[in-house]
Amino acid sequence: MSRLPPDPIYIFRGHNSVINTVKILKDIIISGDVNGEIILWDLKSKKQIVKWKAHNEAVLSIQYIYNKEIILSQGRDNILLGWDYGTFKKENAKTVKVCSSMIVDSLSFCKFSLFQNEDASELLLAIPKLNKNEFIDVIDLNLKLIKYENIGVNDNDIKSGMCMCIKIIKKYQKLYLLSGYEYGNVIMWDLENKSICWNHKFHSEPVFSIDVSNSLKYGVSVSADNIIAHFELNENKNPKYKEIKMRTCGIADVKFRYDDKIFATAGWDSKIRIFHAKKLIPLAVLSYHREGVQELDFLRKDPNDNNKVNELISCSKDGCLSLWKIY
Repeated sequence: MSRLPPDPIYIFRGHNSVINTVKILKDIIISGDVNGEIILWDLKSKKQIVKWKAHNEAVLSIQYIYNKEIILSQGRDNILLGWDYGTFKKENAKTVKVCSSMIVDSLSFCKFSLFQNEDASELLLAIPKLNKNEFIDVIDLNLKLIKYENIGVNDNDIKSGMCMCIKIIKKYQKLYLLSGYEYGNVIMWDLENKSICWNHKFHSEPVFSIDVSNSLKYGVSVSADNIIAHFELNENKNPKYKEIKMRTCGIADVKFRYDDKIFATAGWDSKIRIFHAKKLIPLAVLSYHREGVQELDFLRKDPNDNNKVNELISCSKDGCLSLWKIY
């Protein structure tokens, strides 16, 4: 007999509006909503640590620089802010202070992508170009300089529309960028040469999210249509590709777990779906939220910790966060 899907182990309530983004770390959860507020939660006690007004408009995306203990938040107010969580924690402060600020373009709702190595000596941020959001700039955050500029296609050559999602990766010591577009294209770029490895129209609607396996062998893209596209990550102009056709349309986010055994999708229909990452078969449907799920995040495994890590966090338009343990 197959196992029933699990219930959430905890529901976090504290936001007064739609939650757009969430990040789970070893000891905290970070979430941001459409009112521009960010909340830090204690993962162990499940209590709210601090809540503050981070942006004048919606928080689009949150990332974390592990080695420097800095929270990055991107707002619809076209500002990307760095927040000094390390000092906040060390001094047991009452507020989290801004440590950096950058003007960005958030018109297309495209969330920034962050690449970081273990010691943060390589820290790269990919984001749509200011006032030209069909193109992408890659910024070296350590040097505070644009490393790669105007990564994109001319509409006369390829009809792509605005850039909707991006993922920067490093494979075989080379930097690549995966970008999803308004017209359903997914493009893999060789950043050093500013050249296209391949361009495929996997989707018929705007692409909302791309994630890659920890092994960097595979990628998955999701969109407003009913297709989950699973593709190999290589420079072959025709990478091997498979698709899963869903009964319902609209997936806002996709994430691989650290062990590459499963990936999860965030549905407009309020469901979280778990898939076998290699066989591409559905394993479970997680139901709690009353409205669409906006974003997901799996807890990153500490290389020095031998314990199994299986926590998954989700955020929704219903203003709640749900915490799950998956297999």
